[in-house]
Amino acid sequence: MKQTFVVIIMAVLLLSGCTGAPKELKLSTFANPVYAGTKDNLPEAPDPTAVKFNGEYYAYVTGDPCLVLKSTDLVKWTLVGPMMEEQSNCWAPSVVYKNGTFYAYASTVQHGMAEGSRRVRLYTSESPTGPFVQQATLTEKYSYDGEYFMDSQGRAYLYWTQECGQLPYDCSGNGTVVDELAGMGQLAGRMSFVAGPEGWACKYRCILEAPALLERDGRFYNQYSGAAYENDSYGGAYLVADQPVRAPWTKFDRVLKSVEDRISGPGGADWVKAPNNLDDWTIYHARGITRETWDRWLRIDPVMWGQDRFWLPGAPGQGEQVAPALPMVRDLFDGAELSRDWKTSGGAWSVTGGVLRQAKAEGGARAVMTAKGGAVAPGDASGYVAEVNVRQLPGGGGAAGMLLSDEATVMIDWPAKELVASAGGAQARYKLDDQLRPEVWHQIVAVKNGPLVELRVDGRLVGVWHVTLKGEGRIGVVTEGAAAEFDGVTLTEGWEDFFARGGSHWGEAGDGTKRTGEWRVENGALVGEVAGAGAGGGVGPGDVGVGARAFRGSRQWQTYEFTVSFRPLNQGARPGIYAAYYDQKNYARVIIDAQHDTLTSQAVVRGKAVALETVDLKTLFDQPLGLGEYHTIRVVKDGFAFNIYFDGKLVQQRRFELAQGQPGLLLENGQVEFDSIRAVRWH
Repeated sequence: MKQTFVVIIMAVLLLSGCTGAPKELKLSTFANPVYAGTKDNLPEAPDPTAVKFNGEYYAYVTGDPCLVLKSTDLVKWTLVGPMMEEQSNCWAPSVVYKNGTFYAYASTVQHGMAEGSRRVRLYTSESPTGPFVQQATLTEKYSYDGEYFMDSQGRAYLYWTQECGQLPYDCSGNGTVVDELAGMGQLAGRMSFVAGPEGWACKYRCILEAPALLERDGRFYNQYSGAAYENDSYGGAYLVADQPVRAPWTKFDRVLKSVEDRISGPGGADWVKAPNNLDDWTIYHARGITRETWDRWLRIDPVMWGQDRFWLPGAPGQGEQVAPALPMVRDLFDGAELSRDWKTSGGAWSVTGGVLRQAKAEGGARAVMTAKGGAVAPGDASGYVAEVNVRQLPGGGGAAGMLLSDEATVMIDWPAKELVASAGGAQARYKLDDQLRPEVWHQIVAVKNGPLVELRVDGRLVGVWHVTLKGEGRIGVVTEGAAAEFDGVTLTEGWEDFFARGGSHWGEAGDGTKRTGEWRVENGALVGEVAGAGAGGGVGPGDVGVGARAFRGSRQWQTYEFTVSFRPLNQGARPGIYAAYYDQKNYARVIIDAQHDTLTSQAVVRGKAVALETVDLKTLFDQPLGLGEYHTIRVVKDGFAFNIYFDGKLVQQRRFELAQGQPGLLLENGQVEFDSIRAVRWH
């Protein structure tokens, strides 16, 4: 069911000696499994893949035929029905939307035929709920678990699992291969080997299957499952490479495994973005030991990133945990009329059939989200992700797209088939696919990271816009000489720095506290350096000036996630983060002592020091940190609650009376490389 969701930013809570107690917050929670039909006699839901279309999620799962589920938040799922009209004994469909058509790559056995006839076949539909109709057979021999993947440059690939005896590679059991796609229904004929099973994946049976691809910061991550799906040996791990084909893949250990007497055989995982368009989650299946049946039910867990690896903290997730984050603004236009939070000018606006329509093809028109949650700071250090889905109505050309501020727009020029980004009279144009169909839905996503705005259309990176936006950043939709419909409008505040394009937006804090120490971008990372200061690590209002520190922007948040990967470059390095910085008398920070392998959390509240707590990391992880290796600190702040993670493991839970603040970088001594820095405002 569609809905309108707007989060109103709470009033600034009192700090620094002012009277009044700040109000506690609590993030929304859920419990796995998110879809289980034992009581209602619903069919199981193994091998899920999830597609986001116009702000809503559609999951496709193994069945006879495959089934379709639907959700708006990844937590509450409803069964839509069969994906295909014919019986097909369908496994693990991989679905993608492209230019008006939904393409499903599913491994099927046609009704009445032997299992040996299983192949990866292409099915298509004009609707996310089907029916999907067979169009082509892509593989020649017994094969399954076909996975469609398109990289950021628009190149497409098909991964699948096949018996090693049918492959010209050195592996035993079932392994995974990849080929480029010459068209949606045709392989290029340049197959290459990805990986075969070994170790734990050869318990009971040697199987490496269910590839699931994701591109992040120039690397390619491949979740896979292994061993025997019907017992506790089954689990999930991942591979990493610098290119999607003909690459050496590095294997990492399992991230999904059975939990004795509780959860059995987790796997069949895929990637999915949270509704806020920033957080990565994994969606997979598992069986509950205590259930009367052994059916595999739908589960989700958050992904935590390190420099070149990821963790699934607590996975398979048990009990209550934080739900996938919603955007600051989300409108799916489910009401009978346009919400009062929107202000329109020009055009002829209405809500009909679950979409926002602007029916006048002449002149310009815009609709702007005016609610407080719909605005973000526009400055060079700010960051956010905006999404708009749009299609042209018959009878006009022109352009339509998103509004990022009073002066900035990003629109598809339908006749020219270009994406046009405009601000303050300046304009940048990016070529789109010549086959682009104006009358079908297209997704526009703008990822702002300081003065750089990555522009994506239908999942493909089409350009990086260098721009300084003035005025208040505010999400909206706009048309110029076109009639159009819009859906799935979202805005989330947050950013991620990889420093791949150089430049640093790290400077002073919101209260004017200046950056100290030496900071420079070098070899795709932010390097901080300080010598001879801060080695003692004392805590108090005065020592905020010790060592090196840097902040980004001026935004004060109450609930957020802050993640930093770092690498100590000398033995005496003491890197850290500000878990929350309000001013020089109110802050919390986390310090790593690379020489003694300790993590210490410290705080000053209203000018008074709060007790230190230290964790021995060498004992906790059974090994020293090691110089030259990347590690990751993550803090989740929810009101007064601070959950502190190190390398994917929850190591401290602390409570500081700091209702709001901003994250920052800290270095007490030595030289440290920081990378993959991420801050996301949660709601």
